[in-house]
Order: sequence, then C-alpha cells, then structure tokens
Amino acid sequence: MGRLLVLSSGFWKDDSINPSGAILQTYYAARFAAERGWEVDYVTFTRDGDRWLRVLEQDGMRVHYLKPRRPDIAALPGLLKYASRIPFQVVYQRGRSWLTFAAGLLARRKRARFVWASSAQEGLERSKMIRKLWKSRRSPLRKFILSPLFLIEDALMRRGISMADVIVVQNEYQASRARELWGRRPVVIIPNMQPGVEGYPAKRRPVKVVWVGTLTPWKRPEVFLEIARRLGEGFQYYMAGGGDASLISGHERIPGFRYLGRISSDEVNELLEGAWFIVNTSVGEGIPNAVIQGAMRGAVPISMNEDYGFLPPSLVVKSVEGVVELIRRLSSDVDEYRKLSMELFEKARRVFGYRVNGEKLMKVFSGEIP
Repeated sequence: MGRLLVLSSGFWKDDSINPSGAILQTYYAARFAAERGWEVDYVTFTRDGDRWLRVLEQDGMRVHYLKPRRPDIAALPGLLKYASRIPFQVVYQRGRSWLTFAAGLLARRKRARFVWASSAQEGLERSKMIRKLWKSRRSPLRKFILSPLFLIEDALMRRGISMADVIVVQNEYQASRARELWGRRPVVIIPNMQPGVEGYPAKRRPVKVVWVGTLTPWKRPEVFLEIARRLGEGFQYYMAGGGDASLISGHERIPGFRYLGRISSDEVNELLEGAWFIVNTSVGEGIPNAVIQGAMRGAVPISMNEDYGFLPPSLVVKSVEGVVELIRRLSSDVDEYRKLSMELFEKARRVFGYRVNGEKLMKVFSGEIP
C-alpha cells in the first residue's frame, strides 16, 4: 500500500464542527484506505481548542487537528508548512475550496498523486464562490466589499483543480461537465460510499416522513415544514440536522413534527430504518448522503431537485402539492409502496455500496485507474 494525506475542513466525529456530506464522504474514503492498509494522515480543523496541534489515532488514522482562521483561507500558509512535514505519496481532497489549491501545491512539492473529488454539481464550475456571494442574502455593500476575496478564492480553486491528476465525480452528468470544463484531466465516476444493512427493514405505521441535512438556505428546510403542514395529521415528521434554526421557525406548531437537531450518523440510520419516506428539498448539489442512506434502508426518497441518475422519474417532484399527493398515494397503497421501496433498496446497495466504491477509490489512489 502507500501513504495517504487527506485534507478536510473537518473530521466527521468532531462535535465542534458543522458536518457536511463532503466531510462524511472524506471520512469514509480515509477510513476505507486505513482498513486496506494505507498509512493515513488526516489533516483538518477544529473549534475545540483542546485539540489544536494535537495528533490523535482515530479509526486507524492519524488525525491532525489545526486551529481555524478567519477568513478560512488565512490558514493556508500554516497548513502548507505543517503538512509539508508529513510524508505522503497521494493527496486526497473532496469538495471545491481553498483546500483544493493547498492539496495541489503539496502534491506538486512532493511529486505526489493528487486525487480531487467533486462533492456537488456547482463545485465543478469555474466561478462558484463569486456566484454564491451574489446570490446570498448579504447587503449589496457587503457583497461589493467581499467580492475581491471571493474572486481570489475562485482563482485559487481553479488552479487547484487544474493541478489534479484525476477528478472523481458521482455520475455521468458531472463527468461530462468535468471533461468540458477541465480539459484533459482524467475523470473517474465513483458514486458516494455508504454502509448499508443486511436485510430490508420492516416499515410500520404511523407513516414516518423524514428530512435530514444542514439547516441552510440552499437546503430549503422550510419547504419540508410546508409539506408537513399540507399533509397534516396522520403522519409523523422528523427533521434532523444542525445549522440555522431560524429557517424552521414555527415547527413546534405542526402536529406530529419533531426537530431532533444534530444527531450522529448511526442515529440518522436508525431513524431512516423506520422511515417510509425521505424528502430532499435542496438545490444545486450532488446526490445527498441522506438520500442514499434512506434508500439503503427502504425509505423511499422523494427529490424536489433532480434524479441524480438514480431515482425513477416518478420520485422527482418539483412542487409541494406534488410531494403531498405522492406521499398520500404511496402510503395508502402498501403493495405499490413496498415494490418501489424494495427496488430502490436493492439498487442503492449495488450502486452505493461502501466496499465496492471503496475498492474503486483505492485503485484511483494506487494509479491502477485511470
């Protein structure tokens, strides 16, 4: 095997950070590499001051905790100096950020292989940060003041991606877009990794409808609240995830609604094993981990965004009214529901299996592919 350096904005099991799908998938990739005999150094940031500049053995990895800076990119010189002292043959970084540039520079310095993974559709685009800034709720004056910093970040991210030896994406659409934007960079499709369950979990009434994610504007958690209001009594509604709780103001007044806050991945899986439906309301991302986790536990995903190359067209519903109608229809027709649930359960295990996709990623790390 070899030595792998992983750069990430956070470590999945660090309670001080806001978790994300990119952080979870980075953790799975690093953990799988460690399970396969790679020496893994995972360099990350924490808000827990007791861990700053400490190296902890976690899940077979050496996790290096650094102090974050404001703005985030101010940590670049310190990160480069620290990580340069670590021996490695491969650098892995997931999600477009200033860390992409850091990973590219470190790989060039050590003549190492740089594997970059896109975590969302927009992550492949050339001007992600400045677009997000001007679409945000900040005042025009604030946007104007911040624009130079965001333009610099975009330029660094573009440079970082251009230094990648291989780009890993999740589906055919992303692969096509990556080739269009990033020229001769080799592109490999590896769907998200997700541990599954052995047998199909039983579904019992009352019908549970679940939403999982970080409470951010682009995840649109308020849309799930509107779906719950329209469906009304007779169902149970569960929302899990940390973030901006002001986005779900008034959830206490919805009958049968429970907001669980941030819960562990194991707790999410337990919740989804009993769920009938998981609703995805977000826009502009790769396939959410929660959609995969739900399908792998028999919870039928309903997407208000796209099919991600995985869902049948009947489960891509753009309107609140359409989602409400679909949940009512499927929950009243148990035979149709179970047939659809079982089909997606089996398909998710084939497409997103932890081991099958982990093995593909190991071949990318070792240079066997592409």
